[in-house]
Amino acid sequence: MNRLALGVAGLGLLASVSLGQVLLPPPEKPDGFKKVPPPPNKAHERLREALEDMTEDKIGDQERRNAERDAEAAARQAATNKLYTYESLMEELGDIPFESMIWRDENGQIVELEQPPLIAAFNHNPLMDGQTLDLAFAVLADRREQLELKLIDNAATVKIITSGEMERTSIADFNNVQRMRMLLQQLNLPMNMLNDMGTRGVIDQRQAFMNTLIEKEYNNAMREQLSQGHEGAALIEVMLVPMLRTQAYEPLYVLEEVLLDISGQLDAVAPRLNLREDQQRAAQAAIAGLASTEARGERLKLMNGFVGQLDVEQIKEFLKLAAG
Repeated sequence: MNRLALGVAGLGLLASVSLGQVLLPPPEKPDGFKKVPPPPNKAHERLREALEDMTEDKIGDQERRNAERDAEAAARQAATNKLYTYESLMEELGDIPFESMIWRDENGQIVELEQPPLIAAFNHNPLMDGQTLDLAFAVLADRREQLELKLIDNAATVKIITSGEMERTSIADFNNVQRMRMLLQQLNLPMNMLNDMGTRGVIDQRQAFMNTLIEKEYNNAMREQLSQGHEGAALIEVMLVPMLRTQAYEPLYVLEEVLLDISGQLDAVAPRLNLREDQQRAAQAAIAGLASTEARGERLKLMNGFVGQLDVEQIKEFLKLAAG
């Protein structure tokens, strides 16, 4: 029986027998009997069509409602799974000791890491053995090659970074903050670092979670240090650039490494960039400064000062030369 017949029977619209009525067998048909078809019933046809349309509409509505309900249930289950996973991993791993990344200078200030905390945490992760570390660093090397290409493709953003424009971002210009966040996010690879390593089978969920615990301890302490003495808008202002940097911590770190790696050959690279006179002077100043320091921070400052004065096409060529 089709959906229409079921619907019609359910409504009782076409039933001619009332409840409790006794049905007698039909009389025998005489010889030569010919069944005469009933005349067309237009009202019946309209009712049939209307019922069919209504049934299809209701089935469509029900399917949509079912799909929406299933989606909501799946979202609730995903949230439950995430919470359960976090809580279960925290219960399992939260008490495992690890070497902290928080070191303080003679003034009690936290010494800033040279690597992004999540990367530095690999060397402090008690669940990572030597072989796993080697594989993780191999993944990082592969990702660096990919990120170097992203930096070349986004040379205009590299200029914003090296020229100091990102560091000057202020919460007073909210539209520029949003623009900066978008530009930085475009530097990232499609899959984040830990997920990439997990997909490649290099680390498991427990090792990844432990890395985030180690990172979190450092980040919380650094935020506490930065926020001291600040409230309200002033607090947001002082935290803004560090928060922006977290949007693209891996490509920003790769950019720093690229600049440091090429800094020793700047005197050979600069002449290949078709520099203007003011840019040539900037190159000579950077080369002289680099010759007098081995400090990472100072060398980065000198390299950023030079690259930030290049045009976008010159930066693109510079990054290509640095990538080899």
